[in-house]
Amino acid sequence: MHGSTSGLEETDRYIRETVGTTGPAAEADRLAKLSEIRSRGDISDEEFRRAKEKVLHS
Repeated sequence: MHGSTSGLEETDRYIRETVGTTGPAAEADRLAKLSEIRSRGDISDEEFRRAKEKVLHS
């Protein structure tokens, strides 16, 4: 689990890169990608929850 801000910065960067895509299908795709990143261990569960909230409320 990542305790540093680098994981959060990576998550924020990922979200900014995908913001241009809109709609329910794009939202589902972004959530699937975030889930994949979490399953690889690249982000923590907490970072995933924060990123998911940003996707759902963007």
